[in-house]
Amino acid sequence: MRISLFALTTLAGFTASLLAGESNGGYRSHALTLDEAVQIGIKQNPNILRQVQELKRNKGLVYQAQARLLPQVTGSVNYTQEDRGLVSNSSGGSRVNIDLLGVQAGQPVAIPLISFLSNQQQATENWTVQIQVTQLLYDGGATIASRRAARINEDAAYYTLRDTIDSTVETVRTQFYQIVLNKALVQVQEESVNLLQSQLEDQKSRFEAGTVPQFNVLQAQSQLQNQIPLLIQAQNNYRISMVQLAKTLGIPAGRQYSTDEPLPVAGRLTYTPIKYDLSSALITARANRPFLKAQRSNVLSSVEQVTVSASGWKPTISASIGLRQTNNPRSAQLDNTLEGWFFGFTGSWNIFDGGNTYGSVKAARASLEETKVTLDDSTRQVELDVSTAVDNLRNAQETIAASETAVQVSQEASACPMNV
Repeated sequence: MRISLFALTTLAGFTASLLAGESNGGYRSHALTLDEAVQIGIKQNPNILRQVQELKRNKGLVYQAQARLLPQVTGSVNYTQEDRGLVSNSSGGSRVNIDLLGVQAGQPVAIPLISFLSNQQQATENWTVQIQVTQLLYDGGATIASRRAARINEDAAYYTLRDTIDSTVETVRTQFYQIVLNKALVQVQEESVNLLQSQLEDQKSRFEAGTVPQFNVLQAQSQLQNQIPLLIQAQNNYRISMVQLAKTLGIPAGRQYSTDEPLPVAGRLTYTPIKYDLSSALITARANRPFLKAQRSNVLSSVEQVTVSASGWKPTISASIGLRQTNNPRSAQLDNTLEGWFFGFTGSWNIFDGGNTYGSVKAARASLEETKVTLDDSTRQVELDVSTAVDNLRNAQETIAASETAVQVSQEASACPMNV
């Protein structure tokens, strides 16, 4: 079931209360459990945070892609002012006085034509207010294909986010148990050093008593000195594993290096037998792996891009309707206006573009074939990962069984009395 983006970004949000347990510059005042580590990783891991933003970006691209399918409403205002010399009624040539015959008080009089024309002087200021609605009718299917591709890319980003979350959880669990293992190895090395230290003290006592030669003391001291570097290496591995987990959890560097134990964890290595059938595991992985779903989405998106590229061979038609109000250009009065509606169609067809569309289609088809090859290779990689995981699980189970048998034999041997 597909969960919402909000649910993904707020998953494990309640872990904020866990972050309050800081003391002495360290990150936590108590040991971190595995569940807490997973929750913090989902909330703060940089890879997850980046992929969440990538999903949001693709969501925005969906809105952009489908915007061209909806009516576009635009409003515009225009105002210009010109010098009177540009709108003068005189032609700039020789002036000819022509009189018109009129009647005034019952008597015929002559009215100069120049005076008559001065009353019809054009305006030097012009303004226009317009609201226009434009609707795309046909563009060869490019816009519809772009919208489908954008939605497919959004699905791919969602599947990639799911795969990133799965990978992060796997990494957190692996690094967590590596800390537990390294901590146990440190304890083993400390016990070995303590044992060799006691043996050295025993040999010194025996040497002082004259029961053993000095060689025994030197040999015990050499064994102790050889064991100390192993303890130092184990302690270093323990610290490095904690820092690695801190980075995965997105913990600030200042908190990672403030103490010798920046991220203590609580837990121990446990073993629960698990059995997987390889055939069933492969079928499940092919159907459910988000990584493969993202690759399939990339193939579908490439198919739509071929349609977008091929639309360059087809015409584009749009319709527009609107209202316009403007001042009367034949009048010098700005409040003398003209207004009305307009409606029309606009069409264009790129008859020859120098091979641009051909090249675009060729490139889109090549990209489609490339995504198909990538999908096939990704499928084989997933199959290899599953097969390797099943083999490693089988190897681990056999190793654990052999180790348990060896421990049991050693315990029985230590319990048996030795024949002198």
